[in-house]
Amino acid sequence: MATHGRTFLIAAGAAVLFLAVAPGSPAQERSDSGDFAFMTTSSEEMPLLDGQVLMRVVQSGMVFADDSSSPLNRSATTCSASMVMDASTEAIVVSGHCDAVDAEGDVWTIWYAGDQQGGDWGYMGGTGKFEGIKGGGTFSAESQWADGRGINSWEGTYTLR
Repeated sequence: MATHGRTFLIAAGAAVLFLAVAPGSPAQERSDSGDFAFMTTSSEEMPLLDGQVLMRVVQSGMVFADDSSSPLNRSATTCSASMVMDASTEAIVVSGHCDAVDAEGDVWTIWYAGDQQGGDWGYMGGTGKFEGIKGGGTFSAESQWADGRGINSWEGTYTLR
């Protein structure tokens, strides 16, 4: 099984995953979209009894919001995920979480779950300006290179307390 060809899903959540928080009324729901560019930093495979494979992956990358003035634009991220692969190396289940640090040192975290093409994600929390963040959205796998690099797109909504 080719490890690099399957790792693009892991970062998708991060995909995936990341909404820009713009200044303004913290109670107002906002929408945003963008890309997450990533690189696989480690991966391991564990055969399962039924012929499937459990793959654990860690990826690091950068969030690029469509709105370049967004505070989340260019947040540095680290994602950890698990993926169950069938015999054809197709992802059956992908799930994980990501943490991101913006330029001011504030942190936000998300969970994600999906399959080979994409899935759903949601905020788990944050610090500083991201404290109390709520919301979520969807992600999709866009590009994957053989060396473990890739790009996923994301979109969704959020509110701050």
